[in-house]
Amino acid sequence: MRHSRFIEALAAIAVGFFLQSTVHAESINAGGRKASSNRPFAIKTAAEFSTPWAVAFIPDGRMLVTEKPRRIFLTTQSGERREVGNVPAVAASGQNGLLDIAVAPDFAESSLIYITYVEPGDSGSRLVLARATLSIADMSPSRLTALSGSSRTATLAG
Repeated sequence: MRHSRFIEALAAIAVGFFLQSTVHAESINAGGRKASSNRPFAIKTAAEFSTPWAVAFIPDGRMLVTEKPRRIFLTTQSGERREVGNVPAVAASGQNGLLDIAVAPDFAESSLIYITYVEPGDSGSRLVLARATLSIADMSPSRLTALSGSSRTATLAG
């Protein structure tokens, strides 16, 4: 009985310390700081897209941009863009479609990219994580292998 009261008292003290620390927390934007229209960076439109969803930068500074209805673009900083072909079929509606894109940490050597998308199916759709080897130099065909356990493959080409 005594031991359980000690535990309850210790828990109440811990909660008190936690609440005290959160009550006194201050946002870095709070206080007497005034809003400023000066930005520490420049904004420049590189290219325009219909339904962009995600962007990944490759080591040479170009971007891979996904659009939800099944499009990936390789885009330069000057705005030149080239659509990557043969992207897998997607179930694009609402929050579904071609979603995220990421480059592998060793992209400079492996040319691997990872994409997530919602794949249509006979009995509904499912979220898929896939990887592809992308040939950047000439956008020649490369292979896309789904990591979801199936043996589906597709070809990516510019």
